[in-house]
Amino acid sequence: MKIPRNEPCPCGSGYKYKYCCGKPGRQANEISLMDAFIELPSDICICYLDTCVWGTVARSDELKANFVTYFRSNGCVAALSYFALFELSRAPRAFNDYDSLFYEMRNNIWILCLYDQVIESELNNYPGKWKMRWLPISRLVDEDNLDLLAKLASNSCFVESRDRHLQFGLDRFMSLEQFKQNFPPENGEEYTPDDAEFFAWCNAVDYLGRHFINFLASFKNDASNFKADRLISLYIRSLFLFYKYYVHDQAPGTSDFLDFAHVSYAPYCNVYVTERNACNVLRRIKNSGAMLSDTRVLHISDFSNELVRAAIQE
Repeated sequence: MKIPRNEPCPCGSGYKYKYCCGKPGRQANEISLMDAFIELPSDICICYLDTCVWGTVARSDELKANFVTYFRSNGCVAALSYFALFELSRAPRAFNDYDSLFYEMRNNIWILCLYDQVIESELNNYPGKWKMRWLPISRLVDEDNLDLLAKLASNSCFVESRDRHLQFGLDRFMSLEQFKQNFPPENGEEYTPDDAEFFAWCNAVDYLGRHFINFLASFKNDASNFKADRLISLYIRSLFLFYKYYVHDQAPGTSDFLDFAHVSYAPYCNVYVTERNACNVLRRIKNSGAMLSDTRVLHISDFSNELVRAAIQE
């Protein structure tokens, strides 16, 4: 089916279709010939799985069987981000494990828009609320296409997008020390949770000033009317940044950009499953009342236990 030229390209590049796989003279491939991303009904329970969760499930036959039973019996969908696919596509030895899981769950796994497409959509709908858009993995995985990750890893559009996004994280994303100079604690004291919402607003303005200056210009040099919490993917990333690196005073690592990429989707999902550190930070944000009131945050071990209990009850 033909994709509208101005829709995001389903290959995950972050560009519009007309500038990517739909560009004249560029050879089309299976991944680019899919329906545009769509909205899911509001009554579907969406469970976001961080990359480490996919790895844990895929490596265990028992968990994999329980995983399939859980999602099929509960009518849930597993949210798979392109950032998880970026990471998984760099582990060729495990391709078969992941692809067998994708194939088994192809009707219950949905892919989210890339996070830069999400923020652009939030900006275009500001101050209203935008609804996340999804691509069913069943469009990419069928009886004739069991080696999805191998196909993605050899797809030039996908690899270009993966390398570009990951390089951005390494080069420009983690500018903490510079931003700390712009946002020092008062009177030399330590940062406290009381500063979280003001920090998130400042960080959002700083980010928009570097990447979406035209949006800020619409406030006519008076950003006091800007409501950062209306851009929920950016706002949750800013809160996550503050609690992890300012309140907890952790040093940023080279792989931390992916934590922020994943956490962008937390407000758009009913359940968010991740590793211990990210789980603790998100729960602290949730307990503060700033965000995630409708999102259940689970550690991977708790999620695994739920899969086992669900299988026993079944």
